[in-house]
Amino acid sequence: MYVVVIVPIVCGYLTDLIGIYAVFGGFIAGLAMPRDPQFRQALHSRMMDTVSTLLLPIFFALSGLTTDLQGISADTLLFGVAALLAGFAGKYFGSALAMKTLRFSWRRPSLWED
Repeated sequence: MYVVVIVPIVCGYLTDLIGIYAVFGGFIAGLAMPRDPQFRQALHSRMMDTVSTLLLPIFFALSGLTTDLQGISADTLLFGVAALLAGFAGKYFGSALAMKTLRFSWRRPSLWED
């Protein structure tokens, strides 16, 4: 288990030393891990609590703290807002169109309820 923990850390450190984001080193180390189902199950059962309660919040905190928003221009911000609106409209109106195609009412919560 120590090897499974140390190898991605060392790979992340080495990729950080050469100027690549450290997550890529851990990703490559994960690709090199064995694909045996018993190994995966044992690893998952022993590591999931630590990863989800400790490592994942640390990753998001560090990536959020190192994000530099100075380089965002008005055009980039406008494009981001347009992409968010397009995504919202596609999901909302696409779902509404699918529901109307299935003959759901705007007011009734379900087609089969009376």
